[in-house]
Amino acid sequence: MTAALLDACTADHLSTGTRLIFTWDIGHHASGWWKNPEYERCWHLSLSFRDPLTGELAPKDPKGTDRWLEAFYGDDRRFVWAEPPYSAEGKTHGVWHYRVFCDAGWRPIVPRGEVYNTELTEAGWLSFSELQSVHEC
Repeated sequence: MTAALLDACTADHLSTGTRLIFTWDIGHHASGWWKNPEYERCWHLSLSFRDPLTGELAPKDPKGTDRWLEAFYGDDRRFVWAEPPYSAEGKTHGVWHYRVFCDAGWRPIVPRGEVYNTELTEAGWLSFSELQSVHEC
């Protein structure tokens, strides 16, 4: 995702100190990131918090998080897959990720199996890292 596109998907809610990034992601499987094709697309909400008065980084706000999940996902929040910060920058800023995976028609689903499970993976499919090792040979 380009910086300009990411900026267009980012908003700061000043009164609550919340930074929100909301994207419709597609290509998790096609790009070779995840092996299970049911994780191909999702609605992806990233949240982090700052003190509304000082702008200083703040810890995760559980009540605020619940309100944002309700606002973005409504009844579909029951499908949310939550992930804590992973990257160094994400950890520094306390960025949590909330994904609702969808079928090809963008209807929420609970994917069968795990992201790295190959039970549903089409024959001959290679992950990104597997493709890189093939090109190195």
